[in-house]
Amino acid sequence: MREEVLYAENLATEQANQQNLEYVSFSLMRGEILGITGLNGSGLATLADVLTGRTPLCGGTLYVGGRPVSLFSREQAKAEGIYEVSYSLSMIPTLSVSENLNVLGRGSLRNFFIHPHMNADTTRMILDTYHINSAPEEKAGRLTDGQRAELSVCRAILCGARILVCRELGEGFNESEEAEFTRFLHQLRDEGIHIILLNSDARKLLRYADRIAVMRNGTICYCRETAETDTAVLYRCMAAARPFIPAAVPPEKAAKGPALRFEGVRSMELNCSFDAVLRPGRTLGLLWESGNAGSAVFQIFSGKAPADGTVWAGKKGMPFQTWRNRSRGEILCLGMRFWERNLFENLTAGENLLIRGYRRGRGTRAGILSPAMQRLALREFAEEHGIEPEIFECYPRHLPAEMRCQIVLWGALLHPPKVLILDNPIYTADEYIRNNFLLALAKLKAAGTAALWSSNEQLMLRSCCDEIITIAKSGISN
Repeated sequence: MREEVLYAENLATEQANQQNLEYVSFSLMRGEILGITGLNGSGLATLADVLTGRTPLCGGTLYVGGRPVSLFSREQAKAEGIYEVSYSLSMIPTLSVSENLNVLGRGSLRNFFIHPHMNADTTRMILDTYHINSAPEEKAGRLTDGQRAELSVCRAILCGARILVCRELGEGFNESEEAEFTRFLHQLRDEGIHIILLNSDARKLLRYADRIAVMRNGTICYCRETAETDTAVLYRCMAAARPFIPAAVPPEKAAKGPALRFEGVRSMELNCSFDAVLRPGRTLGLLWESGNAGSAVFQIFSGKAPADGTVWAGKKGMPFQTWRNRSRGEILCLGMRFWERNLFENLTAGENLLIRGYRRGRGTRAGILSPAMQRLALREFAEEHGIEPEIFECYPRHLPAEMRCQIVLWGALLHPPKVLILDNPIYTADEYIRNNFLLALAKLKAAGTAALWSSNEQLMLRSCCDEIITIAKSGISN
């Protein structure tokens, strides 16, 4: 019989404004990668905080190696060999690989300078053991997302980790990085490192894990070996009772208006000029192979970074910054985890909807509408899109993550922008948010919106974009 390395028995929590655990039970077996998935707000973050000592239990028992343990701090969790690695990796880009592993890992700056050769040898041994294509003196800022994730895991192991709690690892990886990360995790498993993967993307867990559990409303409702399940079964287990947006993609419409042609657009962060053509009703994918070029493009379109270049609308051309200033109300930029950053917490969902919709590019139009006209506009919008009007009376802080996402998307649908700029918009999003986002994007395209979607996930761009261009180290290639 396989030995249980970690066993959770009827875990329960009591905390305000978060999904609490309700009698969560699961086991992590020796020589196993356990994946746990669920929608945003299902309790994954709370479970990770419990396992790493951030959130105390009000009921239940956690066993490590057969012994009951109480974890009231991160230090106590680390003393039991439990370490967390999350998608927001703490690798410092200006430090070398060796400095990140040895200084940040074991916290001994003095020993690092006393034994520099020994630390370099340790780093080189780790890189060779796990087949990480890097060097001890290479700056962490030059590494790929996959390499940074692998080195963050190695740093935890160097500190004494025996059980890894990995939160949303694998987000933003391209196809080759994902395959390499799968090999890396399986090598760790075979060497005796026990891994719990908490990820809202069930497709990644099917690739990484040996066994998968599903969380819903703070409890685990399903658990099977990976070979015995598939995405359809997992989605049915984690899904809400009914969708908030009907699953109906609008019919294709003929594109209207001139295409926007960008020539020689360049920012301080890009090492090459950016050329692209955005057409109404079409989505252009921007695949970046190295560095976060997508973030740089997002910055220049949102006005947070200066840029040079020319924009052509038909036969009329103008400097990029002039076009951006004139078209500010016609451009909508949605970045990573946009549903967490694009809402006013002190306004209701309906008030957010009107401000994000009507006031974008229309001065104070929402401010001069009477309350009766605002209620009429919201009621007609709700009927058109099959939304329950009562939702508009709620405040965002009282809504789950998927509903916060919906409010931002409804604001876009209320007044469709001419240009939609996306930078990894569904980064760490669960399947529910992802599907509703794609439906909203289809409706915006049907309304004539031209979209630019930047990401390093090639499979996502292939399935969602009409055309793809690539930013490589040497420049842009079609």
